[in-house]
Amino acid sequence: MRLSRFVAFAFSLIAVVTFGCARPIPKPRMVEKDVIRAAKAELMARFPDSVAAYEPYHAEFRDGVWSVSGTAPAETRGGGAPEAAVRDADGKVTEVHLSR
Repeated sequence: MRLSRFVAFAFSLIAVVTFGCARPIPKPRMVEKDVIRAAKAELMARFPDSVAAYEPYHAEFRDGVWSVSGTAPAETRGGGAPEAAVRDADGKVTEVHLSR
């Protein structure tokens, strides 16, 4: 009887700690099409000849930052697609580069 109470208490404590420490998943403020528009403007300024070749662009949200990347044509080998990072809080493009 005493052991079962201890086991029940231990499981309850573990459950409270586990669920209490879980980080809430942030919801994005921006939508994908707005993120892509902002990223493409910066990508065009930096790589004007490369942006159109990698349409369509996709954006993925994680931990408050959108990662935007182009789609490499089938004949492309070794990367080189334009990519950008956009901060969700204010829409600022924080990083622009070519993939490798």
